[in-house]
Amino acid sequence: MRPAAAPRSAGEALARHAWGDAFAILSEGDRQHPLAPDDLEWCALAAHMIGEDPESDDLWTRAHHAWLSGGDVPRAVRCAFWLGVNLVVRGQWAQSAGWLARGRRLLQSTHQSSVEEGYLLALEGLQSYLAGDAAHAKAVSEEALTFATRFSDPDLQTCAMVTLGESLIRLGEPGEGIRLLDEAMIAVTAGEVSPTVSALAYCAVIAACDEIFDLRRAREWTAELSRWCAAQQEAVPYRGVCLAHRVEIMRLQGNWADAVDEANQACQWLGSLPAVRSVDAAYYQLAELHRLRGEYSEAEQAYRKASGFGHTAQPGLALLLLASGDTGAAERAIRTALDGARDQASRCRILPAFVEVMLAAGAIEVARTAATELAGVAERLQAPLLIAISGHMTGAVLLAADDARSAQAVLGHAVATFRELDAPYDAASPRGPGRPPAWSDSSERRSPTSSAPRTAPWQDLPLRSPDAALRPERKKAGR
Repeated sequence: MRPAAAPRSAGEALARHAWGDAFAILSEGDRQHPLAPDDLEWCALAAHMIGEDPESDDLWTRAHHAWLSGGDVPRAVRCAFWLGVNLVVRGQWAQSAGWLARGRRLLQSTHQSSVEEGYLLALEGLQSYLAGDAAHAKAVSEEALTFATRFSDPDLQTCAMVTLGESLIRLGEPGEGIRLLDEAMIAVTAGEVSPTVSALAYCAVIAACDEIFDLRRAREWTAELSRWCAAQQEAVPYRGVCLAHRVEIMRLQGNWADAVDEANQACQWLGSLPAVRSVDAAYYQLAELHRLRGEYSEAEQAYRKASGFGHTAQPGLALLLLASGDTGAAERAIRTALDGARDQASRCRILPAFVEVMLAAGAIEVARTAATELAGVAERLQAPLLIAISGHMTGAVLLAADDARSAQAVLGHAVATFRELDAPYDAASPRGPGRPPAWSDSSERRSPTSSAPRTAPWQDLPLRSPDAALRPERKKAGR
């Protein structure tokens, strides 16, 4: 198939979603003659889509001032909204708050109601959610939604519904939260919203699925994100984030060889951007794959890179220490990681590894307490993935306590659930059959000539660590 000819105009490039070409054409036009405010907005959008965040911020700022000079306060406020959103998701809280304050002051000067009031409420909701105040985020997002309905604005409606859905999940209402997120995503898949809103919504809904361990939805929306990214030419940041999500799914399904290739591609794409965006997560995924494949030197290097970009590198690093035979260091690391987990979802991502390390250290009762905590959350959330992983951890504790009969029933149910999720349990970790997850497998994974595992009462049970199934705890600056 012959490649498409280069677009001849900015309008043609934008229509094709050829963001790099659009940015180049508009930038060249701007050098010859300053762009009009609406063209500045398009250029800012194109810059954002190709990962040129500083340039995008400058262009949104120029558009803001141009609209103000022309007396169009609402359009100037809309630019302030996008600046506020882009800044807060990158962790630049003070500047984002400043643009929110400016937008409100400008709207107050007009003495009339407009849809931009709703946009500023949506920005406040997003800021509150990312700051951990889900209750306030819920309240202002509901108010923003009334403006979206009143002015029939699909972008605002989607923004408000996404933050509202996320907030409800954090407030202990996952069913209602997911319902809102699913509804919001219909507008995205139908092409009813702008590219930036689409991108933010995809990232948010997949993160929400991860938070409640909804593997089926995460898989479905990741596939949709892949299709969307394929239509966005040169949208490097979102392609990289999409790959990072896809690597997680591939890792759980046991497709490790292809996952390594995609993880390396995600690291390359995200690492090439002028502003850091999710590159820590990409390197962590790469490290996890190397660890699971027994490639410990490569895993350590990737964990270090993830840590350098702000990732906690846990629980993977603790499991790497355990696999390398340093149980004491693994125990110290995993205890510190669990102590630092501030919310339920974060603890659930650490607890499986905590159980495994504690069992390896001989602390059976400590492991039992952690497994019981995990089982309680799994029961409340009714998340099949978490129920399966919890069952595996409970079974591991029972085996360590020499109760193989009870363990067999629990582990059998866990294996069946993994298979129902199309997450083959035999592929979840390379540990050989007949090995309880409590045992360190460092010697056998370091040496390809090591002896086979010993025969045990659990010989026919596929007891492999499910840690690869859980997204690890990370430091979050934004979506």
